[in-house]
Amino acid sequence: MTNPNENGRSEPPVAGDEIATLLGSLDRQRATFAWKCSGLNAAGMRATVGASSITLGGLLKHLALVEVDYFAGRLHGRELGPPWDDVDWSDDRDWEWHSAAADSPEDLLALWQTAVADSRVLVAEALAEGGLDRLAVRAWPDGRSPSLRRTLVDLIEEYARHVGHADLIRESVDGLTGEDPPPTRRPSGSDWVSAFEQVYAQPESSVQARIWAEVLGSDYPRELAPYSYTTWSELRRFVGDLALGPGQVLADIGCGRGGPGLWIAAASGASYVGVDIAEPALAQVRARAARLQLDSVRALRGAFEEIPLGDAEADAIMSVDALLFTPDKRAAAVELARVLRPGGRLVFTTWDYSRQPVGRPPQVPDHRPVLTAAGFLVETYAETPEWERRQRDIDSRLIASVEELANESGENADQVRADLLEMAATVDAMLRRVYVVATRSG
Repeated sequence: MTNPNENGRSEPPVAGDEIATLLGSLDRQRATFAWKCSGLNAAGMRATVGASSITLGGLLKHLALVEVDYFAGRLHGRELGPPWDDVDWSDDRDWEWHSAAADSPEDLLALWQTAVADSRVLVAEALAEGGLDRLAVRAWPDGRSPSLRRTLVDLIEEYARHVGHADLIRESVDGLTGEDPPPTRRPSGSDWVSAFEQVYAQPESSVQARIWAEVLGSDYPRELAPYSYTTWSELRRFVGDLALGPGQVLADIGCGRGGPGLWIAAASGASYVGVDIAEPALAQVRARAARLQLDSVRALRGAFEEIPLGDAEADAIMSVDALLFTPDKRAAAVELARVLRPGGRLVFTTWDYSRQPVGRPPQVPDHRPVLTAAGFLVETYAETPEWERRQRDIDSRLIASVEELANESGENADQVRADLLEMAATVDAMLRRVYVVATRSG
């Protein structure tokens, strides 16, 4: 329903229909509000301007409540659920504003993000039931029932007013203003092409490699320069499950620098096609292949939803910890099925999520229904060993090494810390890291 502008932010369509325009306008307000509240510590969330007591933390919790109340409560007539159902509203009518001061920035952002994700599902249900004319189950005090159209307009107005509040507060905290984050700020979920081009344009981080080696020990494939949580044990499992023979084609989607995929291709005698959204990463794939004197290697720019291969061109497909960054898992699964020959295997690692994490594209709680709908037979769906302990250990060590990382990359230490804290907070939304083997039916 939305289109990205030159900064990668959501925009309503220029000449769309009524539904696309309303939903696009709402998402634009949500996107602006999201960046106003991102990358701040607890003090930033509690900052106020002038005589007003409004805070960014209070706005997050208030708008989370508004999302739930408008669509779950009023539109569908359902219970609001936790934490809202446990509140004694007669004792404190402004509980969400007052209680926000005791919540962490990560919890506030996650509460709001989850409410937005749920709202999108509830709006889709209402549109399927009656379109924009679908009436709310719970009427106003005067007995009239607003349509979905009016409810969306009211919510756009609510966001527009509060985005103005957020703009003033954010400027008072760190001087940042405008509808879009400044170009120097790393995107947190809206423009992953730019984000990963920045990552791969820099040399491999020796600080990160040291930390990964400290946590994973001898199982860490340091010489492959992985931008993931994979291990030698896991990569050997990939080789066996991909079941490739000499001369067959291995497609590595979200390949990054290509180290793990090139190693698997060399171990199998297969031809290698690395696909990534970031051109600097692909340049490193080509350079690594040249150093290893691997001849049958292609490095192509593409994405999970737009793989630059022909129908059934790949004999096997792999992906290591990259699928989470595609915004449309269902479209990605259909595209993976298109380029994989019938009987070929898809082997990948990714995460299932219990709720939508802040600063990441939309996630799913279980990938098996998505794969089955696209024509895959899921053979293995296994939680990887000690994934949570390892990730939390790595995150804590990275956060403790902020100054080293900032000095190495030349970035602002506060921004590095904010990005690491956001990344660490996503683990709380994860159900499991999974290792998946699926066969293309046909």
